[in-house]
Amino acid sequence: MPKATVNNITPTRRSWIASMAAVGIGGVTAAATAAAIADPVLDLIRNEDAIRLVACKFRSRADDILFAMPDEEYDRTCHLDEEKLRAPIGPLYAQANRAEERAGILFDRIARTKPTTIQGAIAQLELSGNNDDPLVKMAIAGLRDIARMSGKVDCISIRI
Repeated sequence: MPKATVNNITPTRRSWIASMAAVGIGGVTAAATAAAIADPVLDLIRNEDAIRLVACKFRSRADDILFAMPDEEYDRTCHLDEEKLRAPIGPLYAQANRAEERAGILFDRIARTKPTTIQGAIAQLELSGNNDDPLVKMAIAGLRDIARMSGKVDCISIRI
């Protein structure tokens, strides 16, 4: 595997979300009100996001070490299973994988949890990864307007 492709992430929804957290784009938003804080969906999303960020940091550290190897050593090791690489690379990848699994469990809980606030519903829609879908965009915009008009929210701009 050439060096340029080792850093690519497996094209799954969970790894895509983790990569978005790592580069700081995308982002899930919620209101900074007491009602929003009470929504269990918002707490779950905050925790899931934090765990994915930790996983990305472990993976990034391992990648940095791997890519700093001399070409000959890199060529001998790049085809091995991530967790079987020599220390500290393998253990870092193992920690990243464990954190991603924990975040995946939280993601599944988020998917099974009904939001109790408009902000929670918006956050779930944004987390879905369908933010480019015009229907999802319009639903999010409508929910934000409803929240503002009902006086339940001043603004929806806090990144989770």
